[in-house]
Amino acid sequence: MPVYYDKINNCGSSIKQGMSPNSSRQGSNICVGIMANDKGFTLVEALVSMLILIVVMLGMLQAIIISSSVAYKNELRDEAAKVASEEFEATRDVGFDNVLPIAGSGSSPCIKCTSANTFTRQFDNASINFTIAKTVANLDPNNKQVSITITWTFKSEPITYNINTLITRN
Repeated sequence: MPVYYDKINNCGSSIKQGMSPNSSRQGSNICVGIMANDKGFTLVEALVSMLILIVVMLGMLQAIIISSSVAYKNELRDEAAKVASEEFEATRDVGFDNVLPIAGSGSSPCIKCTSANTFTRQFDNASINFTIAKTVANLDPNNKQVSITITWTFKSEPITYNINTLITRN
């Protein structure tokens, strides 16, 4: 007995030839309909799409982690610039004649420090220690150059911020 397979019309061609697709008569042709699976996903397709989605989401998560780390590092740099600015203002406030280098080293004591050359600032629920190194150079009797270097650590990496200014006698 011949068996006909038709996956497009579900035995439509056998019906056109005058055969009944559900014929139960002995000796007749049997039509077996193979359904084309166009209305869903197979398990393999679903697993591959989930794998692709997971890879994309992990990449996006890594991008978020990196961008938040860079943003926090930039906020710390801005905070270091504020600390340097505060130290400069305090240095200018003591007057030209009182801004003196320590003999032999060229460095000058920190005015705003909470301990020896360290300024602690509360920042985003953490205490950040900024180390301040200030040097004063006498350029001439009426001008002094003040250089301030702020150092702090971020993820065990030391980072520095340098700023210079001139102080003149009034």
